[in-house]
Amino acid sequence: MFLNAKQVHSQLSSDIASCETLLHLLQEERQALAERDLAALDTIIEKKSEALSNLESSAKVRASWVKTFVDNHNLQVHDTKSIWDALIEETAPAMLQTWQKLKELQQKCKQENEVNGKIIARNQKTFARLLEIMRGQTAAPNLYSSSGKSTGGGLSNIVGEA
Repeated sequence: MFLNAKQVHSQLSSDIASCETLLHLLQEERQALAERDLAALDTIIEKKSEALSNLESSAKVRASWVKTFVDNHNLQVHDTKSIWDALIEETAPAMLQTWQKLKELQQKCKQENEVNGKIIARNQKTFARLLEIMRGQTAAPNLYSSSGKSTGGGLSNIVGEA
């Protein structure tokens, strides 16, 4: 076999450590976003980039293992997840729980990242709205005419002119 249990264990352990680091960083990022601590965000982004780079290179290694496994077993590639599960069962069955833990950590990281993304998007929308108000570029709200049609007014005045 081209792969042994020790290699799989080492790779999965490394990935779990990187995912745990990333999860912790995502939680720190949420706190820094809440406090609007830009210095902390810069540091966190650098560390996140490093953890993501480690995970990306590991994913490439796993993909090459899957390709070799598929080639050695003359399989059709339809579902790489099930092929990876089969590869682990054949190579290192004791690692199935470790593989499950890694998948769960990846899912948690994805969820945390989505939450942080929503916070960032909300902050951007709020700041854009504030800038529009300060510049006097806010559109007047749509009102309804006597015929029931929606009508928009012109732009509102700059705060200093109000």
